[in-house]
Amino acid sequence: MDSFSQTNYSQENQYQESQQHGNILKNVRLGFVRKVFSILSIQLAFTALMIFMSQQSRSFRLFQAQNVWLFTLSTVLTVAISIGMYCVPALTKKVPINYFALGLFTVCEGYTVSAFTLQYSKLVVLQAGFLTAGATILLFLYACTTKKDVTIMNSSLFMFISSLLLVSIMNFFFRSELLVMLIQYATVLIYSFYLIYDIQIIMGDKTLKLDIDNYILGSLIIYIDIIKIFLKVLQLLGQKEEKEKERERKK
Repeated sequence: MDSFSQTNYSQENQYQESQQHGNILKNVRLGFVRKVFSILSIQLAFTALMIFMSQQSRSFRLFQAQNVWLFTLSTVLTVAISIGMYCVPALTKKVPINYFALGLFTVCEGYTVSAFTLQYSKLVVLQAGFLTAGATILLFLYACTTKKDVTIMNSSLFMFISSLLLVSIMNFFFRSELLVMLIQYATVLIYSFYLIYDIQIIMGDKTLKLDIDNYILGSLIIYIDIIKIFLKVLQLLGQKEEKEKERERKK
């Protein structure tokens, strides 16, 4: 009887310990998620501020227009830093190097994006911003609530991108406006899929997940996804506005 009680107590103890361990892991993951999205919010706020300055400040706009070399330099730096952060673990894990690398990347990307928006009207930039924000919120909610594990769909994504690349090559020869439009909308879908994928690997409740030491990398990939969606939506809205202006001129 005593041995049965001891066994029962031991099993109860193990169950409680495993529950506590599970709660600790959940709290650690939650802390990681909060950190990622806190850093991301700072990145997006800075980028929005840069875009606002480009659209509202005449002197800043003039400065950007007169210093094209700075746009080129910031573009090159964003590519170089992002590749470095993907390939060199110290740039995303070692404090304070990781914060410095991400900060420099965000400054360069913020400047590049703000300079890119100069070719579009204020209304189009505002519309693109609101549409991107709305789409991001919806995609985030979907990624967190769906039972579908997007993290294991790498092969499907590869096939979709390969097909899109093939269609793009075909369009190079045929020059179809309809095909161009389809490619652009398909590109937005791919970026959206990537955003869902990256959100799920950060949340960590699916097959693949990002290591909790990679909070800087997590912020970087989500930020890049959102910026890509914004730029593509901006391009589509800009083209739509141009077509409307052409119709007005023909009248």
